[in-house]
Amino acid sequence: EQAVIAVHPHGLLCCGAVVGIHFVPGSKTVLCVAPILFYVPVIGWCLRLLGCIPAHLHIMRETLRRGFSVVVVPGGVPEIVCAETSDNRKRFPRHGFLRLASSLNMTVYAVYVEGECQTFRLIPMPFLEKRIYWSWRLNVPLVFPLVIGWYGLWLPKRVPLLLKKQKIEHYSKEHYQSVLDSLMMRI
Repeated sequence: EQAVIAVHPHGLLCCGAVVGIHFVPGSKTVLCVAPILFYVPVIGWCLRLLGCIPAHLHIMRETLRRGFSVVVVPGGVPEIVCAETSDNRKRFPRHGFLRLASSLNMTVYAVYVEGECQTFRLIPMPFLEKRIYWSWRLNVPLVFPLVIGWYGLWLPKRVPLLLKKQKIEHYSKEHYQSVLDSLMMRI
């Protein structure tokens, strides 16, 4: 079924969204990523080969019209900063994908990934709330650039990722938030 699939939390590399939804055999999904990544040499080219698109409204709308499902991680760059707390439930509320889905009468799924923020360890820094705000404004994650993954590498740690999903019945922010809260509580 074609849908808009919203995944929380972002974490550093969105391992749950990538491995649990996008790279599943037979998946007809396209993953939306920060548009600035397409300007980074080699990375932008690799992202296109991996089935990613810039998270621009008009590109997402055209992708849905072509029959693909769209995977969005609405917390975006600010949730990368939130990941340094290792709290999977800390999120940055954004709901533009609901307007997109509503305008096209598209099905929406909320997906919560338990364990996403444990795939990498980010060094905590002071002024978390201010850095979250400025990361949102600048669209650049304001985190300490030392990322500790599996054996200190830039590979995700081997932690279990539990994906929980639920179909959204209404396009309202309040309904979406209540569904996401219920997913976060179920373990």
